[in-house]
Amino acid sequence: RFAPGRRAMRAAGIQFPPLEEAGLASWLRPAQFDFLDALILIPLGDTEILHLSHYMPIAVALMPQGPRVVGLVHSALLTGALVTPEWRWRAPYVPMALRCLPFRRAFDSDQEPVEIAPSLAVDASGEKGFGFWDGPAKPLPEFDAILLMLDRLGRGVKRMSNTARMLLAAEVLTPLAVT
Repeated sequence: RFAPGRRAMRAAGIQFPPLEEAGLASWLRPAQFDFLDALILIPLGDTEILHLSHYMPIAVALMPQGPRVVGLVHSALLTGALVTPEWRWRAPYVPMALRCLPFRRAFDSDQEPVEIAPSLAVDASGEKGFGFWDGPAKPLPEFDAILLMLDRLGRGVKRMSNTARMLLAAEVLTPLAVT
């Protein structure tokens, strides 16, 4: 069961160092989404827009590397809940960025390292988790599936970034003022 203090601790502790610097021997997918307010937004690929447009606001975030199409996941920016009271995902489609957690990639270039959130990669129950490598440059099946999904998401993010540039140039977007 969820304790109110736990949510604040997880939200405050999300950092994504490069995988090589994290020092983890195994990882698990987050079982609950009690950290969405800390993420605020997630990158969206081109194949996800139709699936997610019914469940979360879609925005264009102006990032240093250029505009990005994102889904807003912070509870203050939503009219409906994305998660159940038990912090399980509510909608039938889970965004790729959330399915890839505890991993992410910056998507600025094809050479960006995989990053991991150690606070999301471990479980208090003591479950062992998945390994990373089965030898030099040979990922284990679970980790390989994540790497493939990160690559697919990265391609979609780049295509949506081009679309965001066109929308900005056409001046059809309205600024979102967040206090």
